[in-house]
Amino acid sequence: MKNPSSLSVPRTIGYSLLLMTIMNWVDILVPPQFLNPIWELETVGSLVEGAPLLLFATFLIFYGEDAYRGVLEQRLVRLLSQACLLVAVCFFLLMPIGANSTIRINREIDQQAGDSFGLQMAQIDQLEEQVDEISTEEIAAILESQGIQAADSDPTVSSKDRLLEYLVETRQNVMQETSAVKRGRKRSTTKNAIKWGIGAIIVSFTLVYLWRLTQWARVPVIKKLR
Repeated sequence: MKNPSSLSVPRTIGYSLLLMTIMNWVDILVPPQFLNPIWELETVGSLVEGAPLLLFATFLIFYGEDAYRGVLEQRLVRLLSQACLLVAVCFFLLMPIGANSTIRINREIDQQAGDSFGLQMAQIDQLEEQVDEISTEEIAAILESQGIQAADSDPTVSSKDRLLEYLVETRQNVMQETSAVKRGRKRSTTKNAIKWGIGAIIVSFTLVYLWRLTQWARVPVIKKLR
């Protein structure tokens, strides 16, 4: 049979890790920003990624079942066993919260990309409309600022035509870059949301299983003493 010292060491470490987990939760959740989808998703990720510490702490605390536990510790372990079910429900709820935050973030990405794209297109359209009013020297300066020679071996192509060609290419590049950036940001957000959602489910079911395994801890102390 295990002696008190062999059980007190892991249990002490378990209580310490549990306190560290609670402090991490406070640091993550305070101050709350419930209307900010980015904060919500990052909070889900932080809680899920910090869950292994919680699970390990729970394992160490429950190690040895009720052997060599005083009355106060037995009551504390009973509360912790009940808390496993409550925390499991909380982690399960993180999945829909993360999914809803992801949808809102993706909408914001679309909105931001659309605003940026519209602004750049407006600038290009404005420059195209002003081409006829801009002097040859100004056109040459614009081209040279973009690393384009205003005149080359083909004298049939004017500086104005080169500027218009550049604006057409710029328009296409802006469209491609905007689309690529938007896809990349949405892919990264969705990937993290899926990863954290699956992690939340795993943690939730693990805590439920621990709650079932620790039924011995929920037996009233009076009954144990009889």
